[in-house]
Amino acid sequence: MKLHPSDKIEYQLLKTREFTNQVRQDTMQDLENIGEDFKHLSLVIQSVQQNYQALLDHNQQLQSLLLNLVKECYCWEGNRCQNCQKILQAIAKKALPNAGCKKYFMIQIFAILKAGKLDKSGL
Repeated sequence: MKLHPSDKIEYQLLKTREFTNQVRQDTMQDLENIGEDFKHLSLVIQSVQQNYQALLDHNQQLQSLLLNLVKECYCWEGNRCQNCQKILQAIAKKALPNAGCKKYFMIQIFAILKAGKLDKSGL
């Protein structure tokens, strides 16, 4: 059976239409999948942000606790005991790795301690 030229065109149009519809359906499904992926990614990012903020808050609490230990120690500025020196050096080293920044940070810590602005609730 041989197709008439007009039937051949009709057949090609039907096949093209079927193919186009399938591509459209696949595209819509892909877009839905991408949308779900973005929703999931958004939730993951929110979770990471919350965890990071909790880590920063906990780190600040620990730093405040250590600074309170220095403040409440029997030693004083200019004559810190070995433990307080270690605490202050560790805080300065972790907070600001640059030597110039460390000096500035230590000056700020001592100023806070000297002014008595540090309490058990933190900085």
